[in-house]
Amino acid sequence: MSKEYVMTTIQQLFHSHQKWVIATVIFGALLPLIDTTAINLAVPAMQQGLHSDVTSIKWVIIGYSLFAVMTVALCAWLTRKVGATQLWLTGLLLFTVSSALCANAASLDIILVARALQGVGAGILMVGMQTLLVKAVGREQLKQAMAIVAMPAVIAPMLGPVLAGYLLSVGDWSWLFWINVPIGGVALVLSFFVLPREHADDETRLDVLGVLLVSVGVGSILYLAVCLDDVSSTGHAQQWSMPVLTTMCSFFVWGWVKRHFATLGDNALIRLAPLSIPSCRASLVLLFLASLAFYGGLLAIPLVCHESWQLTSMQTGLMLGMHGVGTLMSRRYLAKWCVHYPVSRIATIALFIGVTASLALVFVGSSLIALAMTMLMRGAGLGLLTLLAMSHTFNDTPQFMAPDASVLSRLGTLAGATIGPMIIMVVYQWAPDDYQAAWTLSMLVVMLLGAIGPILQLAQTEDATC
Repeated sequence: MSKEYVMTTIQQLFHSHQKWVIATVIFGALLPLIDTTAINLAVPAMQQGLHSDVTSIKWVIIGYSLFAVMTVALCAWLTRKVGATQLWLTGLLLFTVSSALCANAASLDIILVARALQGVGAGILMVGMQTLLVKAVGREQLKQAMAIVAMPAVIAPMLGPVLAGYLLSVGDWSWLFWINVPIGGVALVLSFFVLPREHADDETRLDVLGVLLVSVGVGSILYLAVCLDDVSSTGHAQQWSMPVLTTMCSFFVWGWVKRHFATLGDNALIRLAPLSIPSCRASLVLLFLASLAFYGGLLAIPLVCHESWQLTSMQTGLMLGMHGVGTLMSRRYLAKWCVHYPVSRIATIALFIGVTASLALVFVGSSLIALAMTMLMRGAGLGLLTLLAMSHTFNDTPQFMAPDASVLSRLGTLAGATIGPMIIMVVYQWAPDDYQAAWTLSMLVVMLLGAIGPILQLAQTEDATC
């Protein structure tokens, strides 16, 4: 997506205030994206600087994710309670201040607390972006706005590691947190003057049991990831009892969560009313499955490139860069296509491209040119599919349901981003040595084929409205 295209799109479709809202949201969205893509590179430097072992430093990342997901679950209730703009400003302030605390941390205990606060801020920003856009541009122009605002999500995974590598080469790990402060400051100033204030008068009490159940559910998934990591690293089959038990407990807890929220209705922590809208429900399922394949691929492809095909780190990075370029290219045309073609048809084309490219990965091997073209195609298909599902979630959803739909959308993305790599990790570890690459890449195809179901449901909703 070129700069000229973005500016033309903004000028043609949005009035002055909407342009400023979009710019403001982009600045805010940059914060958690840069942090997430950069912090993994800082683990060795943080381990040395804080005199800690790898296991302890892992909690700097795990704790952030845990508090981010729990905050996402709270955001619908908080939005109704204090208003979308006020909550967004709080999230920006928390993230910016906690970044400064992380940069100044002299011990592991301090940085763990600061990272927890940073996770809370990130959770607010993840959900607030979609809610603010729905309120500012409306459902009719949401796909166009999302295509523009989603650019940082595509560019950050490509540029974040490069920026992190540069900052670590000229300074220490604290610079990765200091970089958030000026960005957060600009976002705060823009948000304060651009975003409209709201009068929030919702008197719904906090669903405390819902908070506890979601916390236990999220904790069970993170603990499952730790268990699978232990099994994968040791290769002992007898250690599977704990992951299996944790999986059963996780299913039980999340089933209880769903039943609890359905019983409470409008008094629940997360209102499930958007799920009663067929297009919203199908879009959320599609978003989860697309995220499963997208984030699973971000682990599977570098793993296979490096371990099985013996590509260098630079070559592997370039292949991931081609994936990101493909994502940018496809998102450029989303809004235009949605005007002329049904969403289900666009999703079908995107799925076909994604499945074909994922299947081609099994056969192209280490041929760099063929691999680069395949990655470009896969990025285009999955980029189009994820953004289409994310934006279409709000297509038939009333504006008063936007906070709940935003939360469900973000939870679906986070679930896919967590479970996808877990599945890939297990498949890669337990595949026969001679077939590790083929089994791992074939699993990406299987993940994508599951998207056929929700796409057929989208087609049925379109037929019903004709």
